[in-house]
Amino acid sequence: MSVYKAFNNVFLSLLEDCILVFPNDADFKKYKKGAKILDTFNPRKAAQVYKDYSSIYSDKIRNRDEGFFIKNDYSDIQEVQEDNEIVKFIEKIKTCWIQLSEENKDKIWKYLQTLSILCDKI
Repeated sequence: MSVYKAFNNVFLSLLEDCILVFPNDADFKKYKKGAKILDTFNPRKAAQVYKDYSSIYSDKIRNRDEGFFIKNDYSDIQEVQEDNEIVKFIEKIKTCWIQLSEENKDKIWKYLQTLSILCDKI
């Protein structure tokens, strides 16, 4: 399995878990649909975008810096991301974060760490 396929599978799993935890939230369903379409037509894109925008936060992700995650406004991403879809997704996770159990927060950190590790192999 390619690194890109593994990345897309992990990202889809993250979205599926978000849908399970927040079944009435249409945004996660929309993100999953978009991720599937992207995987079909440009399977490298999601990993490339994640790598481009998360690399500056790799230490924060590795160390599970919740304070940084919640307090950061991600304006550095907004400046370079024209449609702001990445920022919308981050903001969605931040909004839901306070509702999550410690177990689900741990899962999200593991997903983010796994996605970062996969991007390091690109």
